[in-house]
Amino acid sequence: MNAYVRVSGVVFALVALGHLLRVVAHWPLVIGGRPLPAGASLIALLGAGAMSAWAWRLRAGHRDPA
Repeated sequence: MNAYVRVSGVVFALVALGHLLRVVAHWPLVIGGRPLPAGASLIALLGAGAMSAWAWRLRAGHRDPA
C-alpha cells in the first residue's frame, strides 16, 4: 500500500506541474478542436495538487511493515 500511495503522489505532482507549466508558459491546449482556457488548467492544477498532497500525507501517517 505504501508504494501505491507514493506512486500516486508522484504522478499527481507531475500532472500538477504540467498544468502549472501550461499556465505560466501560455501554452495552448486544444481538445476536440476547441481551445481550453487557462482557467481550466488552474482548476486541474488545484485538484491534482490537492490529491498529491493527500497522498503524501497518507504516506507520512501510515507505515506499512511490508
